[in-house]
Amino acid sequence: MPIKKNIEKPNLSLMLVIDKSGSMGGHKIGLAKEAAIASAEVLKDHDRFGVVAFDGRAEWISPITSAADRTSIQNNIARLSAGGGTNIYPGLHEAYKALLEEDSKIRHVILLSDGQTQGSGYDTLVGHLTAEGMTLSTIGIGDGADQEFLQRLSSQGGGEAYFTNDFSSIPQIFTRETMRASKAMIVEEPFVPTVGTPTDGLKGVSDEDIPFLMGYTATQAKQRAEVALLSDYGDPILATWNYGLGRSAAFTSDAKARWASDWISWEGFGKFWGQLVRSVMNTGTSSDLQTMSRIEVKGGKAKIYQDVRDRSGSFRSDVTPKITLMKPNGEREELPSAAQGPGLFSAEFPIEKYGEAHHLVLSYELDGQVISMKTLSLTESYSPEYAELLPDPAALTRIAKDTGGSENAVATADFTFQGDPAEAPQDTFWWWLLAALILLPLDIALRRLGA
Repeated sequence: MPIKKNIEKPNLSLMLVIDKSGSMGGHKIGLAKEAAIASAEVLKDHDRFGVVAFDGRAEWISPITSAADRTSIQNNIARLSAGGGTNIYPGLHEAYKALLEEDSKIRHVILLSDGQTQGSGYDTLVGHLTAEGMTLSTIGIGDGADQEFLQRLSSQGGGEAYFTNDFSSIPQIFTRETMRASKAMIVEEPFVPTVGTPTDGLKGVSDEDIPFLMGYTATQAKQRAEVALLSDYGDPILATWNYGLGRSAAFTSDAKARWASDWISWEGFGKFWGQLVRSVMNTGTSSDLQTMSRIEVKGGKAKIYQDVRDRSGSFRSDVTPKITLMKPNGEREELPSAAQGPGLFSAEFPIEKYGEAHHLVLSYELDGQVISMKTLSLTESYSPEYAELLPDPAALTRIAKDTGGSENAVATADFTFQGDPAEAPQDTFWWWLLAALILLPLDIALRRLGA
């Protein structure tokens, strides 16, 4: 959602303070690095960004710099590793000192920790931080996090507190908090929307009836979108858009007390939303069309058959089917359809590699307008030679002939034994034991006589 250049956007200096104690080892520290990189990527080039980590002491991972220098930021964050104790104070203090040197309109700190902390003086430090116009949000992960302590820091710091046991959600939390802190897409000031292109949602609503809104999310409309309501800056407040058979509407303000308190008490509030919802509902243009599709794979090619009829079963030769093949590499290919008979069409494409998924978009047009659409998917997992597991007598005869062998129609004859039986080893353990028992007394007697 690109933002209009004529809207004044506040600069942001963002500091991440990340726990790198021993308990953050392995998967946790990897997700923390991913989260830090994600935060930097959602910032604007004119914003500022830095990362300081802590265990028993503070360590600068990425000195505060322009967010446009993303390659350097990513390289710095990549060297973050875990080990040591947990003391939040040094890291938070380093972030505070760095932001004192920044002149951005918004200076924000995001603190991530997964455990208890040492040290004291946090209330005083956060007090200094807020006195300088800075804000602080906290993210506690795992059951070991001191939720009461982190909640208190965020409340005193004018930010948000997040807690999660799902470590994989850390990057999403960082990104959401960064966007919230930047306020780059928020315009909060009172205005009365002006009417642009008339729409069904505004039927019976005059310009004089529309009440104040207190804010909205700044966006730009697509070229072919119909903008029904605009802000004083010309940004869309209500826009509608056609896509295929569907229709969508975007209202960039809200329907709650924050921005739309006057709208909630407006007598046309229910009428407006009722008309808007009905205007984007399915109109049932394809209700008279009945289509059936079948795919046949043979000889390395996939052939699609389409049967197009109306609800009574009569053929619809006036409807033109179009097939788009979505290739695994992302390319699109329009497949030509051939008429096989009244209301029956076919198209084909080659299966170039087994195991790849092929997605098909089937659309049906009448007088140049799409009246129905559906999708099909096909995966040919293995070569056709594995599809039939029954014996092929003709193939066996051909193999025997090509190799100079013979064919025996009686399968059991091939397993009839002929010739001498194979020799098998026999155990002689007991014979050797018996011999030892007999010879032992004789050996003893001979030794005595010799003595």
